[in-house]
Amino acid sequence: MGSENSSSKDGDRWQQIGLGEAERTLAEHGKYLANTGKGKRASFKFCDLSKFDFSGRDLREIDFSGPKLRYAKLQNADLRDANLFACDLVVADLTEANLSGADLRGACLRGAVLNDATLIAVDAREGILAAGGKNGDFEVVKFGGSADFVTMSAQRANLSDAKLSNSMAIQADFTDAIMQNVNLQNADLRSCKMVGANLTGADLSNVNLSEANLRGAIVNDVNWAGATLRDTDLSGVAILPEVLSKGPFRRAKLAQSLGSVGKLLKDIIIDHRDWVQTGGRRGEQAVLTNIDLSVVALKGVNLATAKLDRAVLANNDLSGALLSMADLTMANCSGTNFSHADLRGAKLSQATLIGANLENARLSSLDVDGGVHSVFATNLAGARLAGANFKGASLSEANLTGADLRDADLRGADLCNSKLTGALLEGAFMNSIKIDGADLTGIIGKPIR
Repeated sequence: MGSENSSSKDGDRWQQIGLGEAERTLAEHGKYLANTGKGKRASFKFCDLSKFDFSGRDLREIDFSGPKLRYAKLQNADLRDANLFACDLVVADLTEANLSGADLRGACLRGAVLNDATLIAVDAREGILAAGGKNGDFEVVKFGGSADFVTMSAQRANLSDAKLSNSMAIQADFTDAIMQNVNLQNADLRSCKMVGANLTGADLSNVNLSEANLRGAIVNDVNWAGATLRDTDLSGVAILPEVLSKGPFRRAKLAQSLGSVGKLLKDIIIDHRDWVQTGGRRGEQAVLTNIDLSVVALKGVNLATAKLDRAVLANNDLSGALLSMADLTMANCSGTNFSHADLRGAKLSQATLIGANLENARLSSLDVDGGVHSVFATNLAGARLAGANFKGASLSEANLTGADLRDADLRGADLCNSKLTGALLEGAFMNSIKIDGADLTGIIGKPIR
């Protein structure tokens, strides 16, 4: 698991190095990267660099094989194609670092922070490092082999095409991470968190996901063969019926089929319409909590004020639907077509709408006169909206606190008096928007204007 040999001789194995020497080595490395024929590739093999600050440094192709980097600061560091074989990165801070193509075999990142980091095509398979002994022989100083990601935090990290087979990531946090085509064969992911993660094309064969939380994750074309899913939370996850029938989902917590409601959808809609029109005197409110509706025809449907929390609506067509005041809290709406839909006053907090189409949708506040005049703002707090299309949408007075709007298309949208406190806006297209009176306190990232 990338752990250290605990023999008494280990204190002499890691070379103590001073800041001055480290800076000189990095200066030579800079010349090496400049490809001028001068300089030398930096090697910190078996050095003790604990608590060193490498934030923002250009560390491409550096040799960090076998050193101690415990509690080191590597925020925004460029570690592309670096050699981190059997590196000890316990509790290191690699926030927004770029490790694409890096060799992480046998590395230990227990408790490390890699939020918003880029780890495309990293190799974190098993690895054992040996060092030369005093008599010229080789001694194993890292053993167990598997990369150790236990309790690591990699929220919103990009791990596409990463090789993580046989790794140990118990209680690791991959919330909203991009994990397309990741290889997690035989990995131990017990109690890990993958809420809203994009696992399209991932290999999860023989993985242990017992008690893990994958609520709202995207799992298209995932290989589930032999996976252990005891008490795994897959609520809000769209899984095709043919995959469910063959996969190892018997002990997982899944969204329920529409058949479990005990009524036909057309009857549910009719009863709901009567319930709305009569103020609850006749009919019955549509309650479709945690129901898989991903393959049900819903274009233009009237489910205003319906309960759709944790429902699966992924890739469905709800264009022109009436969903004002509906409860879609934590619903999975990835890739869903909401163009021209009425979502005024709807509850969409922590919902997943990655890649959804909300062009010309109505998400502004809703004025209600029921004896007492009330205004209900559309709630998108903490919603996952990366890559969503909001062109021409009305979002005036909407609550987008902490929402993930990375790469979203907001061109021509009305965001007047909306609340965007702490929202992620990196790469969002915000040309020709209306934003008068909006609260932009603490926004994260640079939108495109």
